[in-house]
Amino acid sequence: MKELCYIFRGSYRQWETTWECVLYDGKYLTDDEFLSHFCMDRSCVMQLNSLVENDQEFSGVSGKLGKRSSILHVMVLLKFLGGYGNEAAVQKLGLMLGISKGAVNDYERRACNAILRHRDQVIKWPSVQERRDISGRIRKAHGFVNCIGLIDGTLFPLAFAPMVNGEDYYKRKVDYAIKGLVICDDDARITWVEMGWPGSVHNNRVWVYFDQKEYLLGDSAFSASAVMIPAFKKGHNSNLSKERRYFNNKLANIRIKSEHCIGLLKARFQRLRGFRRVIKDKRDLDAILRHAMCACILHNLLIDHPVPPDWFDETLQELDLDDELKN
Repeated sequence: MKELCYIFRGSYRQWETTWECVLYDGKYLTDDEFLSHFCMDRSCVMQLNSLVENDQEFSGVSGKLGKRSSILHVMVLLKFLGGYGNEAAVQKLGLMLGISKGAVNDYERRACNAILRHRDQVIKWPSVQERRDISGRIRKAHGFVNCIGLIDGTLFPLAFAPMVNGEDYYKRKVDYAIKGLVICDDDARITWVEMGWPGSVHNNRVWVYFDQKEYLLGDSAFSASAVMIPAFKKGHNSNLSKERRYFNNKLANIRIKSEHCIGLLKARFQRLRGFRRVIKDKRDLDAILRHAMCACILHNLLIDHPVPPDWFDETLQELDLDDELKN
């Protein structure tokens, strides 16, 4: 069994220290297993590596790996972003890919730096023609004229209370969280993302450019303005009129795309469901935000690659909780 790069002891698999087996040997990890561990299939990993392999981050660390250094870095980052809870432990990650526990953070940091350099090319506000295309599709499918995107807020939970200004991050029911604001098009592609505010901050803010009559659609947590059309909010002691309920239903049919966008993001990159790094200073917060932004970039790169349906189960429950906390 040694030649197959794994041994069994009872029902548990013991990892050998060779990342080549993980990447190339379908007998070691099946395609489904590989996708589960690394958030994308083997061909996507290769394509992602081709995007970053010549980045300066890898120029001085190739060592015995030679030019293959970048692909191991990419695999470490993907496994890091795809892990949640105990599965995210750096010891397990290092054991699986044959690197030391201490090297894991260096590998994921370098790969993250390389991917973040592509942010402006991958996450960008749509051009005039792209906005016309988006609004045309939305008008045809849902009847909203001049709508160029969908906006929604979400929470990135923190496993531990921040040691500095922890009360600013406190959010009932999920304890502590960082707030994120996401704008996407009708294909669930992220066109704008802001994050970093403590979880107690309201999500009613957006700084982008619009042509005349262009606007976004959002839920009732947002305030109406020249560039924002939210759902009608039900009063404390009154019900919505028939006309307003009809409008909210029409809006909900297209707004599901923004929830789908955030659902895809969190289902694929499980790290976003709970960051385990303690925020002791600005460096810790920056590291968390960098990982979240990296996941957003990868989300757009993978927009045409579906996520297995069973990945959504717990993620959808968390999105429902987000909606409950916003209203």
